[in-house]
Amino acid sequence: MKILHQSDAPLEMLGDEPRRRYTTDHLRLVITDIPAGHVEKEHRHDRLGEAIWVLAGEVEIWERDADGVTTETIGEGDLVVFSPGRFHNVANRSTVPARMLTVKFA
Repeated sequence: MKILHQSDAPLEMLGDEPRRRYTTDHLRLVITDIPAGHVEKEHRHDRLGEAIWVLAGEVEIWERDADGVTTETIGEGDLVVFSPGRFHNVANRSTVPARMLTVKFA
C-alpha cells in the first residue's frame, strides 16, 4: 500500500495552470484548474493512457488521428479516455474556470 498525502503533491504552476501531481510507479494523478479561455498545447503520451474527469465547469476536448479531428464539449461529471499515442488537447472556452482530475496510467 502507498498513501500519498496532499503535502506529497505541492501546488505547482504550468504556465497559468495550477496543478497538483500525485505519482506512483504506474499511475499519475493530476488535479488541474483551467482558467477561462485557456487552451493547452496539443500533445500525446507514447506509453500512457489518459482519463480526464471534469470536476467543475466544462472543457472542449479533441483528439486527432489519421481521419481528422474529433471535438466535443464535456461538462461536470463527464469522463473522456485517450489511448496511448493519440494526439489530444483540452481547452476551456467558457468564461468561468474549470477543474479536472486527470489519471495517466501504464
